[in-house]
Amino acid sequence: MAKKKPAARKASKPKKCCTKAALITAAAKDAGVSRKAAATVVDSVIAGIHAALKARKPVRITGLGSFRAKHVKARKVVGGKRLVFGKMVTVRAKTIPAKTVPKFRPGKAFKLAVK
Repeated sequence: MAKKKPAARKASKPKKCCTKAALITAAAKDAGVSRKAAATVVDSVIAGIHAALKARKPVRITGLGSFRAKHVKARKVVGGKRLVFGKMVTVRAKTIPAKTVPKFRPGKAFKLAVK
């Protein structure tokens, strides 16, 4: 008897993410204001977070979490041979420069809401 091949899985549709436009629409509806006013508020909140992190100040939003700017030290990548996509590739040693990256730590209420 010939073995049957397993049925091919149907690819599930990716869930739509919440975009900035969707957030603005929801904020306008909840507050009972125009989309333009809600967009101004959302943009100013984002700009405020950017400005604070650029000044290396932490941002704490109760119920959401905290943002901070973290300094990552420079590091060296060792050269050698690596398996990339099934082929051996020679990689040169290089140095990745130091940089500052944003970090987010969710608050307790946010964790419970997602759970």
